[in-house]
Amino acid sequence: MGKTSDENNKFYRLTLLEDSSHKKIRTIRFSKSGFVITIVTAFVIMSVLIFCLIAFTPIRTAIPGYPDARSKKQAVENAIKIDSLENIIIRWELYSENLSRVLAGDETVSLDSIVRSNNTKFIKNVSKEVIEKQDSLLRKQVEGKWKSAE
Repeated sequence: MGKTSDENNKFYRLTLLEDSSHKKIRTIRFSKSGFVITIVTAFVIMSVLIFCLIAFTPIRTAIPGYPDARSKKQAVENAIKIDSLENIIIRWELYSENLSRVLAGDETVSLDSIVRSNNTKFIKNVSKEVIEKQDSLLRKQVEGKWKSAE
């Protein structure tokens, strides 16, 4: 029916013998559970060592798709270039709009109106009174600095 405690505690022996003289070189005793635990522990330790080797050394750059320091630096440089190019495009659009308005005999586009139209998404949650108060305080502060500079 069930296994007896004798069957659960069976030990096995692995013996290394010299072929010509049959002299014992090494003997290892183990049970089934001890053997399984040893194999699982060895597998876990090897997995952790391989992970640490890859994660904490320059070997990780050999992984396809993993960015190295050079590509990270290039991504930052590209982001800065894109931002400056966007600013240049906005300036050219303003210039061309003003040029076409001047040629048509219309009034030019004010820079303040463009700034206000582009920044409205950031100030929607602030009431108009608060914005006007902050604007008047800023104007007074700037006027005070101009007067003290003269």
